[in-house]
Amino acid sequence: MSFLPAGSPAPDFSLKSVVSERSISPTNIPGQLLLIFHGYQAAALVGRTIEAIRAVYPDPQQLLIASVADMRIVPRLLRGMAEKIMGDAYHQAAAHVPSGQDPADHIIILPDWQGRVFAAYQIPENKGQVALVLIDQDQLIQDTYLGHEPQEAALTLLNGRQ
Repeated sequence: MSFLPAGSPAPDFSLKSVVSERSISPTNIPGQLLLIFHGYQAAALVGRTIEAIRAVYPDPQQLLIASVADMRIVPRLLRGMAEKIMGDAYHQAAAHVPSGQDPADHIIILPDWQGRVFAAYQIPENKGQVALVLIDQDQLIQDTYLGHEPQEAALTLLNGRQ
């Protein structure tokens, strides 16, 4: 399995963000959307990646960043505990959001319990890596990345689209 190619329409989905319960879909984003696909092993790396991107692209109206967490491994009985852990991570990250900004615009954790969004975007098995999918305002996939250095890759993807 490999990514959908650049220029492909972004598959539509709707997932609710942890804590804010904001519904996220490629069709309701005013600017670009960067989806960061990852497993639990890469959660800290995702946080650092988002911080690095926000240092250069601070406006969520121009670039919304959403973390799509692969939750297929979590048994149904443990979902409540997993949601609490994600909620705790949200609140820790919220402390780093600039004053006067809504954390719900900067911290978007989308649990993909069945892996449907991973499948729709044809995300390769990540093995601790992070996958990036950049979607433009026309809901077209602009570029993708899979690897262990998403901070640099994300900025490269975004810089290529200015």
